[in-house]
Amino acid sequence: MKNFLSRSFLKDVVTLLSGTTFAQLLNILLSPTLTRIYGPIDFGEYALYASVVSLLGAGATLRYGQSIFMIKEEVDSKRLVMICFAVTSLLSLMTVIGVCLYLVVVNPTAEWTSFLAVGIFSTGVIEALTFWLSRNRSFRSIAVSRVAVSIGTLGLQIGLGVCLSASGLSLISSQALAQGTVAIGLIAFARRKFQLEYRLPMSKEIWRLLHEFRHFPIFTLPTDLLSTFVSQIPVFFLTHYLTTEVVGQYSLTMRVLGVPLVFLASAIGEVFRTRATAAFHETGECRRVFRQSLWVLLSLSLVFFSLLYFWGPFLIAKVFGSQWLEAGHYAQILCLMFFWRFISSPLSFMFYLVRRQREDFIVQIFNGLLTPLALFIGFAIDPSPQSCLWAFSIATAIVQIYYLVRSYQFSGGSGLRA
Repeated sequence: MKNFLSRSFLKDVVTLLSGTTFAQLLNILLSPTLTRIYGPIDFGEYALYASVVSLLGAGATLRYGQSIFMIKEEVDSKRLVMICFAVTSLLSLMTVIGVCLYLVVVNPTAEWTSFLAVGIFSTGVIEALTFWLSRNRSFRSIAVSRVAVSIGTLGLQIGLGVCLSASGLSLISSQALAQGTVAIGLIAFARRKFQLEYRLPMSKEIWRLLHEFRHFPIFTLPTDLLSTFVSQIPVFFLTHYLTTEVVGQYSLTMRVLGVPLVFLASAIGEVFRTRATAAFHETGECRRVFRQSLWVLLSLSLVFFSLLYFWGPFLIAKVFGSQWLEAGHYAQILCLMFFWRFISSPLSFMFYLVRRQREDFIVQIFNGLLTPLALFIGFAIDPSPQSCLWAFSIATAIVQIYYLVRSYQFSGGSGLRA
């Protein structure tokens, strides 16, 4: 950490960026192909499946996976991985039972629900092993796994759509199969490479670790569930008060810009988590690592969002067609929100490192109230999508700036709770 931008730091970031960027680039490049194979109804069913998996997947490990970074002893980190696997398996089993009851009693035609358990189990396993591999600085394996999920999902979706049936079930089964295969591959890799033994620890050790990191299921889990729900509020609002066409344009903006940015920032964030945790354990603070990561994030954000603001409409219309020009204008409005989110999201790990999950939960509650309020204010000023999105973008940016300021304070060693 002697150099402001150490060579090893950049190497770790580039390793993860190479995999995550390639995976997301494939999603972007092949999106026009998928939209020509599958129809809106198919993507609607696929979006519903993804939303349910995302919501339930947030609780797949009860968020104990994030504590893998914070434990000092290697043997305890392995025990936490096993605890995550056990919790994920239990939730997946409960999902199987729930789906069976739903198909028999409520809606026997909802075949897509059959893949929920696979999606939830894969999400939990991949999450736990990603944190553990990142702790062991096996960033190359994380990058490879993300590329494998992307190639597997897109390849199967295109193949099934062309050769068999272009339906929502094809989109869903492709993703579930790809994620499940990668999850099994990561399990085998961790056992072979790092001698990770897949057996539960003694009950005494289980209860000790569950108690030590109880803040994660008590505060982090509700926070993440609330955050997932809040992220869907604009969709519900725009659907109810405006038109489905506006929602479609907004969805494309978030799909093309939001998801890749989250993955790019998370690659830097995973390196930051590893180095910040090590520095915090050694010295009680990680201000130098924080500033180093902040500089990288700020530089990337300035370049990308300058390009987005001036050329967004032209680029999106060029790639997806002139009918998506409005999505480019929405992207210009939302670049304020994405700018700050890109920077603050990886660095807000400091809330977990100093165990300030309660404050994080309170901020998310505030955000859950501020988001619909901002949308209503924007609509009251001018009942147009532009006005609503400007209000939403500004409100979200304010919350992200708060996260960034508090994270910087925590990096100096302040705010640590036992």
